[in-house]
Amino acid sequence: MSLSGWLRRAKRLVTGDPDRFLRGASGVIHVGANTGQERARYASYGLDVLWIEPIHEVFETLRRNLAAYPRQRALECLVTDRDGAEYEFHVANNEGQSSSIFDLKEHKDVWPKVAFTHSVRLRSKTLPSLLEAEGVDVSRYDALIMDTQGSELLVLKGAEPILGAFEYIKTEVPDFEAYAGCCRLAGIHGARAECVCAPRRRRPLLRRGVSASIGERTGGAVNPDSPWRFVAFAAGAVIVAAVIFYALSLLIGPHFDVGRVWIERWIVRVTCRNYELEGLVHDRAGTPVAFAVIDAAYLDQHMKTRAGPDGRFKIKGQEPICDRSSDVALTVTASPYRPAHEVLKFDRKTVDVELRDAPP
Repeated sequence: MSLSGWLRRAKRLVTGDPDRFLRGASGVIHVGANTGQERARYASYGLDVLWIEPIHEVFETLRRNLAAYPRQRALECLVTDRDGAEYEFHVANNEGQSSSIFDLKEHKDVWPKVAFTHSVRLRSKTLPSLLEAEGVDVSRYDALIMDTQGSELLVLKGAEPILGAFEYIKTEVPDFEAYAGCCRLAGIHGARAECVCAPRRRRPLLRRGVSASIGERTGGAVNPDSPWRFVAFAAGAVIVAAVIFYALSLLIGPHFDVGRVWIERWIVRVTCRNYELEGLVHDRAGTPVAFAVIDAAYLDQHMKTRAGPDGRFKIKGQEPICDRSSDVALTVTASPYRPAHEVLKFDRKTVDVELRDAPP
């Protein structure tokens, strides 16, 4: 893993949960849903969630994933700053996660294996028009989260009439031109300066404006007048120290590459670990269910295995995880039983899953 990855991990460890604002939210509108990877986390906060996804095949998967979450629903739509505009929407080969109305640019340098497989023609709506057409009460949602692969500023521009309804706005945005003509970090800062939202009630300025995450799903803001400024200073010190270490290693020469790799591996061993879970699948009578399929989802990792003849299973993630603040979404399926869904804490080691007979 590159040094920039370690810097992001170190920042997370020092600053804490980047989605801590969700603790004070009542509902989320998530534009750019994909398959709803954050559904378990939103459920752990007890949030009403409206997901919006433009790709039909991905939308169908999203609907199935939300079946176990009654407070979450999904709409199929492309959201931009114009109603009725037609776009060539490019679909990516990574389960649609990098799909966009823009062409790939520097994205190919960072993720060379990601490419567009085909395009579909879609008509867009603005967020206010979509919510009105679907009869959605926007007052139920006080957080807007966007992950639209470069078109976030278009979504914001189109949503201007209702931005005052949101207490929190979070978006994923790169600080480089990932897509040709895409939204970048400087543009988001400009939107934050120009955004004038009529508050429904007096709230700290920390909750106003736009919180941008660079290159990945991280975000949040630090109020310079709060005690968190010490945490921000500590995070900056860690990042500066890491940069100095990296610069020194380049100056000393390539003979010390082995030592640098050893130090990086030591950091992973100390701060990160692979997700592990073992358990037993049984029916209501306590009889083990053989060969059930166990699927665990955590952030961007998906882990899958089968139970043995005795109903026992063990699942382990492929990559070390440093951010252990989110919940794990566990799904267990076996014929002829109904699927079982559970939300688990990352540090939970064992679980017993009871499968119930499917309705006739």
